[in-house]
Amino acid sequence: MVFSLSCTGDQGTVSDSITVNAAAFGIGLAESIEISSGATATLSAEITGTAPSSPVYQWSCTGGSLSDSSILSPVYTAPAVTSDKRYVCTLTVRDGNSAGISKKININVKTVPQNVAELEKQIAEIKALIAALQKQLAALAGLPATESSTGNAKYSCAQLTKYLIYNTQNDPEVKCLQEFLIAQGFSGVAAIGNYDAATRDAVKTFQEKYAAEILAPYGLTYGSGNVGNDTRRKINALIAAGQ
Repeated sequence: MVFSLSCTGDQGTVSDSITVNAAAFGIGLAESIEISSGATATLSAEITGTAPSSPVYQWSCTGGSLSDSSILSPVYTAPAVTSDKRYVCTLTVRDGNSAGISKKININVKTVPQNVAELEKQIAEIKALIAALQKQLAALAGLPATESSTGNAKYSCAQLTKYLIYNTQNDPEVKCLQEFLIAQGFSGVAAIGNYDAATRDAVKTFQEKYAAEILAPYGLTYGSGNVGNDTRRKINALIAAGQ
């Protein structure tokens, strides 16, 4: 699109023009979504009008994390919050190296109802109390300690030894990880050896609980949900301590 401008005065006429490359496409994206603390949701976007021949997608968010910031519809993971928060994610679409267009979506992150969080805390405390009472009863009865040379008896392994990632299947160390998470009071986790979404979400929460040891050294705030060196080191320390 070309715009021309002419000015005429005593000294004559001066003309100039400017070319504006208007995008022939648009972005279809909801204005806002609502999501629970720590939950995931797909940011469903679409290209309207004439699709660009060489599309380049770029997402950015003021909080939370994205599965892939360079695809049209990534999965958004909300941060763990203690009060309702609003974050903004922006999608910019370019056709090759040309100027792009952007659209924003407001993400309203809601806290988990207090009664649920309190119940999970109470369950964890009860489990810890039961374990302590079992040790006391064993000591009074003169029974051997519940822990063996292979580690804490309530887990199927003495320690985790490798990097564990989401979607790993039929892995005994994943099962051991899940046993540990269950003992820590994470609901929804089953010790089946498959690294499913519930296990990933529990690991994220665990990482953020011990953020000072696991995330802060790398300048991170939100957990990845995968078990790397620092997460594994913390888990092994807690297993060794009988927790």
